[in-house]
Amino acid sequence: MASNFQLIDTDNVAGAPQSEEQHGWPELSSDAVFARDVLLSHFLNALWIKVEYLAQLVENGSSAHKILVKVRNGIAEFKDDRRLHYHERMNSAWTNAFRLELLLALAEPPKRLLPELQARLAQADEEKVAGAGRLRGILQQMTASQDQTHPPVVDADERESRLRSLLIDIIQGIQWQLTRKYAFRNLQREATRKIIYAAAASFALFLLPYIAIFFVYWEHDGSLNEIRNWIGLPLLTALAAGLFGAYFSRLLYLQKNWSLLEYDELAAAGELASIILRGIIGICGSAIVFFFLHAEIITGSFVPDFSKMTFLSHIPPDHLPATFLIGKDLSLLIVWSFIAGFSERLVPSILGRTEAKLDSSPKPSNQLNGH
Repeated sequence: MASNFQLIDTDNVAGAPQSEEQHGWPELSSDAVFARDVLLSHFLNALWIKVEYLAQLVENGSSAHKILVKVRNGIAEFKDDRRLHYHERMNSAWTNAFRLELLLALAEPPKRLLPELQARLAQADEEKVAGAGRLRGILQQMTASQDQTHPPVVDADERESRLRSLLIDIIQGIQWQLTRKYAFRNLQREATRKIIYAAAASFALFLLPYIAIFFVYWEHDGSLNEIRNWIGLPLLTALAAGLFGAYFSRLLYLQKNWSLLEYDELAAAGELASIILRGIIGICGSAIVFFFLHAEIITGSFVPDFSKMTFLSHIPPDHLPATFLIGKDLSLLIVWSFIAGFSERLVPSILGRTEAKLDSSPKPSNQLNGH
């Protein structure tokens, strides 16, 4: 988003004093990364207005006034390092803006420290800053009413120094929370993008044999003799379904819980090794379920019959299209394999029940006698 800020060139203004205080807004061209960030533009605007407000409350030549001049020049000379990549440029711009905000805390007049602290604590509560309650308790202890029976333990200068230090701590906490939210959004988008690619690739792998069957059917005028030797199709289908289920589960989990994850966990979710590992776990889970079903360790009405892993082909009259469908048992195998990759509890529960059955089964007499 292009900004309308303009730079006031005081060297060309007649009668304008040659001082750093006369610098105005930076000229934010559309090429500047922060010029397209509406949040950063408004943040700089808020800093500028606050500088103008505080300048009316401090004395010229004081240390606070010098800090305001420094912040004003920092806004006017706000730089954008174009050598960096986009996210690095944004991080550099926001770091510079946050530094200017912290400098303003050093220029707060003593009489404004308490109102500013209360406003910042309210902002910390809204942003759910960790430790906001602890900082509020410290402020309450420092500002507790003091009478003759409770004389002040520190002088006014020391109290001002402590309040200013507390204000800086609160602002830093708010800045970290905002930085964390911004960084988390970038990590979440990056991890989601990579997992979507992995899920799309796994789904394409799952569909690949059936696309090939379609072309075989089309090229051979309805004959499917070419696929009779595809003896590994059920296993390949099961593994591909488990792979797709694993990535689909990971995608849903990330979309639902990204704000609850720690920074390292979210960063690891987008790493290639983590994505590959998740896919391997899904493949292994579907393979385990495949052999458990084939060994008939799992029984029930929803268990597929491996002797009927076939397709259903129907050739209607000439005026109707032919149909070619996956058989019921192969469909059940696909469902089991997808759930094995999707669910993190299915395979452990199957293994647990199988182990319990083995432990409860009667042992041979030679084992009972210790032979």
